[in-house]
Amino acid sequence: MQAYDVTRKRVVNIEREENGVIIAYSLPDDSMNWFFPLIENGKNVEPYEILESEQESFIGG
Repeated sequence: MQAYDVTRKRVVNIEREENGVIIAYSLPDDSMNWFFPLIENGKNVEPYEILESEQESFIGG
């Protein structure tokens, strides 16, 4: 699954996500290095927009 990092204006790969909160992500061209965004009160501090894949869109409706 992927998300758009609004602050840095880039697409990231979501490596770990829980209840809509991105816990870990990597860059598309460097999946070996994971980044851990700040989380406060159960929410990401910086805004991310989760991107739906075509398969998820098809299954969901």
